[in-house]
Amino acid sequence: MKKARKSRVSSAAVSLLYGTPTEEGTQAIYYVVTPYDKKGREIPSSVNCAYNSEYYSYDSILPTAQAL
Repeated sequence: MKKARKSRVSSAAVSLLYGTPTEEGTQAIYYVVTPYDKKGREIPSSVNCAYNSEYYSYDSILPTAQAL
């Protein structure tokens, strides 16, 4: 088995993106998590994703982002 590598991430920022309004007047909010290393540089990753607020609460995004 391979040994798990230590994460390079030292901090992360969460940005909010707003979707287009629906006929009901509601708007989906997307949380975009951006990881940073110790020097404050963004870590390019193939795991960049936006979490939809209809499926994820703000409190459940942190553990999900830490698992990535």
